[in-house]
Amino acid sequence: MIRQAYHQVKATYRRYTRSRVFYNIYKKNLWSDPESQSGGGSSAAATEKIRGALPDLLLTLGVRSIVDAPCGDFHWMKELRIPELLDRYYGIDIVPQIIKSNQDSYTSDKLQFKVLDLVKDIVPPADLVLSRHLLIHLPLSDCLRVLRNFKKSGARYLLITTQPEIQANEEILFTGGFRPLNLEIAPFHFPHRRIALDDAQTDRDSAELALYELQDIVVGTDR
Repeated sequence: MIRQAYHQVKATYRRYTRSRVFYNIYKKNLWSDPESQSGGGSSAAATEKIRGALPDLLLTLGVRSIVDAPCGDFHWMKELRIPELLDRYYGIDIVPQIIKSNQDSYTSDKLQFKVLDLVKDIVPPADLVLSRHLLIHLPLSDCLRVLRNFKKSGARYLLITTQPEIQANEEILFTGGFRPLNLEIAPFHFPHRRIALDDAQTDRDSAELALYELQDIVVGTDR
């Protein structure tokens, strides 16, 4: 019965657009977190280490503008002193309802939110692109398209989720599912990360937010 239900969900989500997939996850809270409809990875406990480390990293790098792609419901990022840290923050998400809620609650001279499909659209120019927990939910071909679009923005830095203990990157069964990725092996072949911030959720998790010079990354047909 469980296997049958799983294949029904997979077949249904394969017919959906990316926007519809992530809207359903958001609307129905399918990641089942009591704090954030963006999932347990956006909870206060799950982001404690990142919230502690990120301000110092931005200061060290001299970063004054970031693109947060995707920003989700802004649950954990709102706890940072963004107006003090940055001149400009762009929150990007594919779900219009999430962006509308963020706009109504948080928009200011320094905080802007915009609906974009990161597989198809180029993000606004900024010093750094932050992409936490995105590629893990996308097919490999879409991951490469996202990375090409990040490069086209002209940003200097990319701070992105990777799990370096993964030996082979598996294909995802359907958009919105999950599997870990190591960006320094095929099909990504990133250079060695400059800096790694611990973003592990459990003792068995090796997730990092890894820093790269974005324009040093060679993606797919860019080779």
